[in-house]
Amino acid sequence: MNDAHASAFANYLVLLGVQSEPAQKIGQILASGLWNYVQDQLLALIASCAKVQSSESGTAGFDTLVARIHSLTERSHATVLYHLWLKLGLKELDAARMARFLARNLSNNNCDALKSLLLEGTMTP
Repeated sequence: MNDAHASAFANYLVLLGVQSEPAQKIGQILASGLWNYVQDQLLALIASCAKVQSSESGTAGFDTLVARIHSLTERSHATVLYHLWLKLGLKELDAARMARFLARNLSNNNCDALKSLLLEGTMTP
């Protein structure tokens, strides 16, 4: 596991609004569940994502998300992740790119753990 990547993932997630403890756990899951070159791609993707300035609506992000996902399991993971990223305030297309990337590159168990931790990390105490 690349500890520098785990820490970077956690820091980005905290900036997006995820609570610190779940962000650390998510960072560990991403660093241990992805190959190093995929971690580099994910860091670049996270760095390019932007938060929504005002309320955005539409279906462009969701349409992009499901456009070429043929696996039902991957599609269900991506759909839940997409809505969690939107809840964190990411722009619609950025949420779709993040969800699709993670659903394609993480194992089913890691996707389930990520969804659970994102949900836990976005809940207000």
